[in-house]
Amino acid sequence: MMSDHEDDALVAGYLRRLTVAASALPADRRTELIEEITAHVAEARAAGAIAQGGSPNVVGILEQLGDPAQIVQAAAEFSLGEPGELGPPASVRNAVRLMYLGAGVSLIKVIVDLATENTTRSAALRALKAGVIKSGVDATASQLNSGITATLTLAFVLGLISVGLWILVARASRSGKDWARVTGLVLFGLETLALLIGPPDVGIRGPEAAVARIFAGLIWLIGLATVMFLWRKDSRVFLKRSAGPPKGFTTA
Repeated sequence: MMSDHEDDALVAGYLRRLTVAASALPADRRTELIEEITAHVAEARAAGAIAQGGSPNVVGILEQLGDPAQIVQAAAEFSLGEPGELGPPASVRNAVRLMYLGAGVSLIKVIVDLATENTTRSAALRALKAGVIKSGVDATASQLNSGITATLTLAFVLGLISVGLWILVARASRSGKDWARVTGLVLFGLETLALLIGPPDVGIRGPEAAVARIFAGLIWLIGLATVMFLWRKDSRVFLKRSAGPPKGFTTA
């Protein structure tokens, strides 16, 4: 049985080989990989010591991890998530965080829309009356109010649906579903069209209260950042390889 000093030397040598092999990785991915492997070895040694009542089998732990070059090859396309598992790269994790943030901000906007409904309704009614007078179209106040009510109700419903879509795409992205990347891009495109070209009585150009329009712009910026992260090269590789991790990297 090896001494603790000999075990430490084996681990240090393994980590040196891993560091050398990982030199071609981006700095953040390299640091993350080394930290994950170091943590995994430490946890495995601690668990082995408890189970065996003495020194753990460090040689077996390192053999089970595999050759450092194979680990780096796997990490070139994937980053490590939970110890012993392959998870999404940093770009996908960042996108997922942004999507949950987008869901939260979207929900807040729905609440803001409800709180400022009277302000929005009054502004929309003034705009519609001016339009009716200018165009010469006959429309009663009741008809105008009904149209505004329908528009606001639709906006509230779409806001709640938006919250669900943010969460749905976030979970799918975290799980490595490639359709999430395309879906996110399509939804961002629709959001952009809604804000810029219509409908004219809602969104960032509409009569909503200033705070509601600020939230609309913030949601758009979150969507832009999310799409940029999802369409990075490492994100595309991860999402296209959702069937499973590459061979050659196994942990206990």
